[in-house]
Amino acid sequence: MKKRNISWEHIAKCYGWAETNLGAGLVFDLVTRRDGTPCKSLDALISEGTPLSVFLDELDQLYSYLLKFNILPADLRLDNILFNPEMNSSCRLVIVDGLGNRNFFAWATNRINSFGRVRISKKYNRFLFKARRDGLLPSDSLVSETLS
Repeated sequence: MKKRNISWEHIAKCYGWAETNLGAGLVFDLVTRRDGTPCKSLDALISEGTPLSVFLDELDQLYSYLLKFNILPADLRLDNILFNPEMNSSCRLVIVDGLGNRNFFAWATNRINSFGRVRISKKYNRFLFKARRDGLLPSDSLVSETLS
């Protein structure tokens, strides 16, 4: 992503692998509020009672960001998306972990925007489908279409 000059506004920077007491793991920037406290994941906020529907507009903006920069999420999950209420942006979500292309056609989807857009759309729509299936979103909530 550094080579493609992509905005890091909604992606935590990754510094590579490190060995931990739980095994190998990726090291990312710690996403914090101004006072230094770590930002909570959407999963944690939902567990505390915040409905996912509160974040739908911001999730759609995050989706647009992924499309704009052709950033392919390998694993869009509620525990990989953090909410930073203090960001100076209309979208205050940051993805940690779960990025990259696990597709056989990785070269094409990373370099040809139309292939990447299809993969991003599928991942995002699958994320919304699972949220509806799990009762986190109403069944009539809109599913984003692939943008041209």
